[in-house]
Amino acid sequence: MRMPQACACFIAVILLASTAIAHAQVHESATGAARHLWAGAEFSSFDPDYGPDRLEGVGLYADYFITRTFAMEGEVRLLDFNKPNGLTEKTFLGGPLYTFYRHARFSAYGKGLLGGATVNYPFDIGYGSYFAAEAGGGIEYRLLPRVKLRGEYTYQFLPGAPGFSLPGYPDDGLTPSGINIGLSYRIF
Repeated sequence: MRMPQACACFIAVILLASTAIAHAQVHESATGAARHLWAGAEFSSFDPDYGPDRLEGVGLYADYFITRTFAMEGEVRLLDFNKPNGLTEKTFLGGPLYTFYRHARFSAYGKGLLGGATVNYPFDIGYGSYFAAEAGGGIEYRLLPRVKLRGEYTYQFLPGAPGFSLPGYPDDGLTPSGINIGLSYRIF
């Protein structure tokens, strides 16, 4: 009877030791989600929906890809290069981005962002801060494994702007729209 108990104890010790050793040597059997962070800068040219002149400026954006096709984007755009009659716009937005087409080095995406906008109106007639919504889409071309070129069109809606009526400009919200050209770099 002593022999089976000794064998059972020996086998139990071997099994416990082998599980610890086996666990220490396991390699990943699969990779997780495609979590990548891309950060970029862009040049923007917008029709401000307020006057005949275009607004131009720069922006910064970051895309955090949760899966291969779904990302969260945050962007800051400062449209204050040419300042026609003192008109400027600054937006701070964030929301989902979805890549719906991918082929070789090209990809196409759509996005919907929410946030805030600050507008300084021309001729020093005032300024305002507003809720802003933006819908857009574009294409990206991968220049290098960690560098992408982006071209996009975006349409914004500022429902509370301008907040006052002027002749020829009803108080029903502003709808700026424009194009953005940018470069991004993959951080990780």
